[in-house]
Amino acid sequence: MNRQNNIVIPLSWIGLSIFAMVCSYELNLGDFRNPGPGLMPFLVGSALLLTSIPLAVKSLRKLRSKNDKKEVAGKVNFVKLILVLGSLLAHALLLEILGYLVATSLLLIVLFRTAGCRKWTVVFVASALAVIGSYAVFTLLGVRFPEGILEDQIRWIFSLV
Repeated sequence: MNRQNNIVIPLSWIGLSIFAMVCSYELNLGDFRNPGPGLMPFLVGSALLLTSIPLAVKSLRKLRSKNDKKEVAGKVNFVKLILVLGSLLAHALLLEILGYLVATSLLLIVLFRTAGCRKWTVVFVASALAVIGSYAVFTLLGVRFPEGILEDQIRWIFSLV
């Protein structure tokens, strides 16, 4: 990858995120108690913007640096690619059967492990925190999730909190 492409890609992501935010703003954001159709795309665009800006800054710093080291493109790990795509497909197919919490927990465990997290305790804790946090936030927003085989037990646990 040449040096010019290093800055073009983050700038493209910044442009896409701003475009998504502007379009979703026109859809009516609503508020957190009564979200409009544009709230979720706006939040995703904001997250994309917040992650793209540091990449652009890093690329600009590399452009200014005097050390011109050639970057070697890494080989694509097709096993990981197929594992990620397969886990996403399995998540979509099993979401109705297992429910949001179980299916998404399994998906995140596979994704964290595939991403290179070596410690199983970190994988399980990060997956649990992400799933429980997203479930709590979206439940407060009034989003209904697919009920699965453990839904009654999960509701009972959340009623204690």
